[in-house]
Amino acid sequence: MNRIIRGKEKIILFLIQLTAIFFLFFIISCNKFASFGKAKNLIIITMDTTRADALECYGNKNVHTPNINRIAQEGILFSNAASAAPITLPSHSSIMTGLFPINHGARDNSIYILPEENTTLAEVFKEKGFNTAGIVSTFILDSQYGINQGFDFFDDKFLNPEQKGRLPVQRKGIETATVAIDWLEENAKKKPFFMWVHFYDPHADYNPPEPYKTAYIDNLYLGEVAYTDMCIGMIIKELKKLDLYDDTLFVITADHGESLGEHGEQTHGIFIYDGTIHVPLIIRDPTSSIRGKKIDTQVRLVDIFPTVLELMGIDYKGETDGVSVAGFFEGKEVDENPSYCEAEIPKSFYWNALKGIRFDGWKYIFGKNKELYNLKDDPSERINLIEKESSKAKQLFTILKRIVANKRTFKKESNIKPLDEETIEKLKALGYFQAGGTSGKEEEYDELPTEFSRPDPLEQIKNYRKFQRINNLIDSKQYDAAEKGLKEIIKEDPENPRFLSTLAEMYKTLDRIKEAIPLYEKAAKFDPKNGRYYFLIGNLYNRIGKPSKAIEFYKKTVQLNPRHFLAHYNLGRFYTLQGDYEKAILEYETALKLRPDHSYSYNNLAYIYMEKLNDKKKGLEYLKKAVKASPNIAFIRKNYASALIDLGKYKEAEKEMKEALRLEPNNPKYYTELGNIYKKMGDLEKAQEMWKKSTEISSSKEGSTS
Repeated sequence: MNRIIRGKEKIILFLIQLTAIFFLFFIISCNKFASFGKAKNLIIITMDTTRADALECYGNKNVHTPNINRIAQEGILFSNAASAAPITLPSHSSIMTGLFPINHGARDNSIYILPEENTTLAEVFKEKGFNTAGIVSTFILDSQYGINQGFDFFDDKFLNPEQKGRLPVQRKGIETATVAIDWLEENAKKKPFFMWVHFYDPHADYNPPEPYKTAYIDNLYLGEVAYTDMCIGMIIKELKKLDLYDDTLFVITADHGESLGEHGEQTHGIFIYDGTIHVPLIIRDPTSSIRGKKIDTQVRLVDIFPTVLELMGIDYKGETDGVSVAGFFEGKEVDENPSYCEAEIPKSFYWNALKGIRFDGWKYIFGKNKELYNLKDDPSERINLIEKESSKAKQLFTILKRIVANKRTFKKESNIKPLDEETIEKLKALGYFQAGGTSGKEEEYDELPTEFSRPDPLEQIKNYRKFQRINNLIDSKQYDAAEKGLKEIIKEDPENPRFLSTLAEMYKTLDRIKEAIPLYEKAAKFDPKNGRYYFLIGNLYNRIGKPSKAIEFYKKTVQLNPRHFLAHYNLGRFYTLQGDYEKAILEYETALKLRPDHSYSYNNLAYIYMEKLNDKKKGLEYLKKAVKASPNIAFIRKNYASALIDLGKYKEAEKEMKEALRLEPNNPKYYTELGNIYKKMGDLEKAQEMWKKSTEISSSKEGSTS
């Protein structure tokens, strides 16, 4: 009997243990965060415009980067990492999707976005239950370009209203780091997180704050790198303070490098030599015993995506061009893979784009001029071996052909971002004065042609450098010298719309309209599919009082680019003036479909409905939307106040009129209007006070101009 009981006890104990094991396995498989021996959190830090050899841990003895050094000492430094593009949005999109630009679709900073068809790292982590945060430091990575996909928190609005006279295009690293630290303090302990922090400081113009400016006065670029290292140190310190440092997988890399004069290029974007393609990549896995190791095998930025997912125990079945290199953290060897890269910016100068393959110590560049370099023997890429090493060139060209042939296609225009003039100005403020160019003949760039109709960037780099200097002259208002330089370039390249339109734009600034129009017309002739030139011609005809010609060119603009919201808006304005309200309403509504926050379109629709169609209620609805879209535009507040007066809503009108005065405290008309409101409210004393104030301001202004 006792034996039977003991036997039953053993069976029951076995079943209990089996059930416990099964339950534990069930919990682990269901728990999105449970993975023994894996980091709980992920931080990716991207340094804009940072060459691999700009860091101390990569051998540069002229810069001190102690915080990055520390991460390298505690992780793996990849000495041979390659970017897919020498420019910000395409490269960051490759990091976030694991795809080459030809496959994720965001191929340049100016007119492309990251399409929603892509799956980003943030989306993967968010689906797994992680808290996701992105903090960026430049307008190039604004959420409107699609890079924010999957982030619960995405901070790209970084200017204080008080910073007048400065376009909202970038911010200093300390501001970015502070936002990151604030987010960590508030959210990091709630649940596992993925955070991406982007620093823009090493980008030109190089102007590091003190003490870095003085310490690196002979090399301000390295000063910016050292300053960025300090900002990274702030985040590391915060992680340690929160006791999260040893729970966090840490990645430090750069989107691309900086040529610094190599091959005639001072900055980046035109070429795909290693000055801009060879970047730092350091990964610290707190659970790995491998520390302070240097890996010389080539890895790619597209490899970050699958690598961090494997290191964190997350299974991903989607497509990537990248391959996980997590094996290095277990002491294993990982095979090298070819790295594709491309430069699309030359297209906006009407030159051929460049494509390249970097593999097995060689670099092959495809363009009008073919190039081949042995990176081991010739790291500066000075000796073109395209003739001597034809078999190697053929091998790499075959790899390139395979990648191009298998490129992804996207829904129609899902990766295209129409440029408005405000965006173009922001891009210019960042140094991207090529913004607003054309894609040219697409077959020359999305295929691998045997013949090219446009020059190679290598042939035009002198003109490019001259063009950079000319833009600096224009910025400093040295117009005579700029005009001379532009005419010289146009003489050398007379059919280049980029140079023609730049001279036209300068003439427009100088009010030399009659000289500007034929230059824009020439630009349009040589790039007949680019609607922007027609739009600019329309603006000039409007400026000199030729509305019928302006309308003609605005119509051409929207025929070529139906998504050009400003052309639709301007057509609406002209139709309003002509009394064709049906057409005007259609154009304004089209503009608002393309730009839902365009307060001027709402304002003008309100005018039509209230003043011309006698629909006060609908007009008021549009004015409410105008105020919501642009709460800090005084005349819109004033118009809203006037509409409220017409409807007898004097208290609300008073509030709006006071807001208008807060925004423009020296506008005498606004005091008059506020006085009229008080009169209607029966408060003559306040009305007299406002009218008196209006008279005083008007008299003061007359006195100052007499």
